[in-house]
Amino acid sequence: TAALPWTTGPSINPLLRSLYLARRGHKVILVMPWLASEHQACIYPDNLRFENPKDQERYIRKWCVDRAKMDPDREGLSFRWYEAAYFDTVKSI
Repeated sequence: TAALPWTTGPSINPLLRSLYLARRGHKVILVMPWLASEHQACIYPDNLRFENPKDQERYIRKWCVDRAKMDPDREGLSFRWYEAAYFDTVKSI
């Protein structure tokens, strides 16, 4: 999995699936990778950096409302994070 603002299928598809499952009444917790700043610099666009997972979660929640037209709070979607790293040799988290 990946997480926004890295706009790849592995970040957007699980997020949208989770929103739709939550909307249908399922309890959904989407677990996403948290990258340290030096790894964020490798993949996040427009110099976007997050100090902590809560800041990135705010960005993702806003994206959900603005782009997907679904509010994670209203739908009941929760987020959790795990520490991860980006490996440039394989261009992957």
